[in-house]
Amino acid sequence: MTTFLSLDLGGSHAASSLVRDRSVLATEHLPFTDSTLLLPLVPEITASLKKLAASASEPIAGLGIGMCGLVDSRRNCVLSTNGKYEDTVTFDFDQWSRESLGIPARLENDARLALRGEMYAGAARGVGDVVMFTLGTGIGGVAAMDGAPLLGVHGQAG
Repeated sequence: MTTFLSLDLGGSHAASSLVRDRSVLATEHLPFTDSTLLLPLVPEITASLKKLAASASEPIAGLGIGMCGLVDSRRNCVLSTNGKYEDTVTFDFDQWSRESLGIPARLENDARLALRGEMYAGAARGVGDVVMFTLGTGIGGVAAMDGAPLLGVHGQAG
């Protein structure tokens, strides 16, 4: 089994977790009073991820990041935000992760990750065609056909 770190950057908080296969081993919640910019929050996020990594009994394979906003997962970058973490459009998540944690990072839209999680280990396990709406600080939507979330030409399908 492979162990990963995960980071969910929501509109008003972040959640970092240590994950192995279909099990969440540990989670830390980081409430933010201001999520306009990511850079002021990076030290706290990094410390949380390092703490979780230190508790792992095996090497960490990588970091998966779910981000609110428009994400180009093919290029591993944020295209635009809706007033949250506005500086992420110029932030290199993979470089930050490699430099501060020593592991690669992959970035994805948070709604698409939620759907992938449900298809892998939740209510949509074994279902090939599914639609999901996420409701939180914002509203997200994603669809999957034949077992794969739709991305579309600009990464905005769903």
